Amino acid sequence: MPKFYIFLFPLIYHCLALSGQSVEEIKGNSRKYIWGEGTGVTLNSADENALAQLISQIFVVVESRFDQEVVEMTEKGGENPGGVFKEVVRSLVSTYSAATLHNAERLVLQNEPDAKVFRYIERASIEKIFTSRHEKIIQFTETADRHAFNREVGDALRYYYWGLALLRSHPDGGAVKYTSGGSEVLLLQYLPRRINEIFYGLKFIPGEILDNPGYRRINLIITSENKPVANLDYSFWTGKDWSPLISVKDGWGFVEFFGDNPGEWEEIKIKVEYDYQRETFGDQEIKEVMGKIGPIPFRKAYFNVPLMVKEQTPQQEVEQAVAQPETLDMTAVVDGAPFKQTIVKVLESLKLKEFEQAEEYFTAEGFEVFNQLLVYGNASLIAMEEIRALQNGNITICRGPVMSFSFPNNRKKFVEDIVFHFNGNGKIQTLAFGLSEQSLNSILLNDIWSENEKLTLICFMEHYKTAYALKRLDYIESIFADDALIIVGNVVQVKTNPENPYSRHEIVRYNRYSKEQYMKNLGHCFRSNEFINIHFEECDIRKGGKNGNLFGIQIRQNYYSTNYSDQGYLFLMIDFSNSDEPLIHVRTWQPEKDPEVKIYGLESFN
Repeated sequence: MPKFYIFLFPLIYHCLALSGQSVEEIKGNSRKYIWGEGTGVTLNSADENALAQLISQIFVVVESRFDQEVVEMTEKGGENPGGVFKEVVRSLVSTYSAATLHNAERLVLQNEPDAKVFRYIERASIEKIFTSRHEKIIQFTETADRHAFNREVGDALRYYYWGLALLRSHPDGGAVKYTSGGSEVLLLQYLPRRINEIFYGLKFIPGEILDNPGYRRINLIITSENKPVANLDYSFWTGKDWSPLISVKDGWGFVEFFGDNPGEWEEIKIKVEYDYQRETFGDQEIKEVMGKIGPIPFRKAYFNVPLMVKEQTPQQEVEQAVAQPETLDMTAVVDGAPFKQTIVKVLESLKLKEFEQAEEYFTAEGFEVFNQLLVYGNASLIAMEEIRALQNGNITICRGPVMSFSFPNNRKKFVEDIVFHFNGNGKIQTLAFGLSEQSLNSILLNDIWSENEKLTLICFMEHYKTAYALKRLDYIESIFADDALIIVGNVVQVKTNPENPYSRHEIVRYNRYSKEQYMKNLGHCFRSNEFINIHFEECDIRKGGKNGNLFGIQIRQNYYSTNYSDQGYLFLMIDFSNSDEPLIHVRTWQPEKDPEVKIYGLESFN
């Protein structure tokens, strides 16, 4: 299914004509055309019936092309193992309906209320349908390989599995090849092998155990090839059911048990998420395919993790797994001991749910953020790493606590590291979600900028992502210039419309907004979503402007909310002339990375 990119211009819908040929001529030329005819009370229902008949004819044409072995694999993976070959193929062909709509021409033979619609397509155009899906399979595989290289294990599994699902719906699925490491391989073998290799490389290491009456939490370190995973989703067996998904960050995860005897568990049963079926609402094509082929089982996705007594816990292995990279040791380091004492007291009040006791350690604004972020998010400490305190002007920034968050009615639990900002009086003036290790290193490894510039940029990006999580519209409004260029992109599925040639296709729609319009829309978004979570990963940064105060940052953004999610690349052009009041002049989003970072506005650096 092709993806269309539309920038600022509305869709123009075309009603396709028969170019002078009669219906009877088309029906009589079966070598060139296939067709469908439908009736209904409305034009929409008549058109759906015509398209259903057209798809039925496409099935007859392509049935013999489907690989018997691939279809049998799909059949066994589904819920109807007794299904026959023809039924399975017919089901798979039906997933191409969205792709045929813009190729199939339409003629209204009779209007409502006794509507009659005629649809037809040239046989030569059918191949374009399968070519489009072939290209998407290759694209998914390339994307998965890139994520696997970066230890973004959750993303890698998602795209490997989705590519495999699409492959099984392709008539030539058994013969589709892919170039890996300079050699051509069959994707039908490559994709399952890569998925299983990820499972083979995963390790779940039990860490600290917290026991309270009726409750036990076990921290986990999750590694891939003995290095912390950047991201991963998993659930665990509670004794009655599988838990909500836990979203890992930089190798940190956890499990928790409730009940009369939560300490009796001798092992943890873990199931790694790999099909991401609940995330398919952003891609109608993969959603339809996965609904037809049924689940493809991977038994290596299940792990039994034995629990050791505290004396047997491999502490050295745990410490090595979560060791911070040397690049985090910045020059403006101060003694973190007094700040750690305050942080410990704050976290203790959180644990005991005696939140008022913590108020003395905050400024008024800081305590408000504390309640929004830690209290409402039901935050719980996972690990207190060594506090790294850095001085930035009169602000002391302390990094260290790793915490879990479970927002009401949210199907995921998140892991985030928390950054505390202390003012000159030793009060906590704000909190922020920390950037991922990958994002931090993208900034810190740059040897051109000063340490102050790096720290300023890190702080800004951490406050930016946290402001969206906390729905701090006032803060977001303050960091956008009044004349900012704001381009918002989002993935949409065009609703079925007989007169729309892009009907039911995936479209990336771009809209340019004024600051006032953007804030109004953002306010509506905040009100309609209980929680927004943004993860930043690798980034590319350029510096420019007359005084070197402009930064252009292209960063990979994973966006999750109650009713929408997407992945893409955010671009921000930020003016740090006043480091205390940075301003965003350009904000854009696009689904794919621009390797040259030639995104709107960056050329003005020269």
